[in-house]
Amino acid sequence: MQNDVEVCEPPTDSISALEFTPSRSSCSSRLAAASWDCSVRVWDVQTNTGATIPRCLHMMDSIVLDAAWNMEGSQLYMGDVTGKVSALDVATNTLAKIGNHEAGVRCCSMMVSPVLMTASWDKTAKFWDPRCDKSIFELNLPGRAYAADTMNTLAVVACSDQKVLTFSIEGSYKDTRQWDCPTIGGTNSQVRALAITKGSTAQQPIGWFLAKSDGRVIMQPVQPYVHDTWSFECHRKEISKGTHYDVYAVNDIKMNHERKTLATVGSDGSYEFWDCINRSRLMRNSAQAPESITKCSLSANGQVFAYAVGYDWAQGYEYHDPAKKPKIYMRSVVKDMKSKSTKV
Repeated sequence: MQNDVEVCEPPTDSISALEFTPSRSSCSSRLAAASWDCSVRVWDVQTNTGATIPRCLHMMDSIVLDAAWNMEGSQLYMGDVTGKVSALDVATNTLAKIGNHEAGVRCCSMMVSPVLMTASWDKTAKFWDPRCDKSIFELNLPGRAYAADTMNTLAVVACSDQKVLTFSIEGSYKDTRQWDCPTIGGTNSQVRALAITKGSTAQQPIGWFLAKSDGRVIMQPVQPYVHDTWSFECHRKEISKGTHYDVYAVNDIKMNHERKTLATVGSDGSYEFWDCINRSRLMRNSAQAPESITKCSLSANGQVFAYAVGYDWAQGYEYHDPAKKPKIYMRSVVKDMKSKSTKV
């Protein structure tokens, strides 16, 4: 979109995963995108200029639903719609099998190295050492996995039937707890994305944000009596002043831990930034893209925001326009994060 840098050679179908490498280099990074066209693409990114150079393209046997980098940015771990968990070596563009679920792998996330967590529609979460060919631990979930995030030794998975499961990989792998997803707003809408947040001074998680299909984000705290549950409405278009709105799904969220801000993207084709400390919306919001924004990612140094524009099928096949091709854009978010804000 205007003033945002377009990534060269994007996929030919909607983007299902978008991830920057975790390296904190101030001038370079890598960006990976998986698509419904069964491709996985990696670009080298000059984060100070926005220039992108294609690094590798790998055509998969099936659609990749999620992906996660190793800490070095050399291996991309992926879960696909058939249940396969694979590793792509970027330098050689070769694929290695790690393991399997019995149904689609909805979530991939790296914990403390070298542990990879995957969560599936088969109602299990598995933990892998990617150097081995079998899981090192398996955990039953209360429902199909819809979204997940990890931080240090903690994993949080949002499941069907409005359940959230938290668990730690410390010790015996048995420190688990089941939560009911908050129903603020009076609807049992689906969780589309999840992002763990940590305290302003400590490195320990204090809760997680749940992005929902009813245009709402809910912060659910680890300790309810210390940090109250709170929420905000987003990705809504006012139809009649103060009374009627078109409501759009929040498709993805990403946490900027350094600045304590949250990025959201939605089916309305916009992205928004939020101040998590002051619980307010930052003033600088995007113009509306021609289609939904399906995924987003933040560079490890928190300075570059990437987002994918494409059809998310929320309105059915009859509204799909094949003439509109998927795009990936990047922008500097330093100015956005310094903007004035308004309370939500």
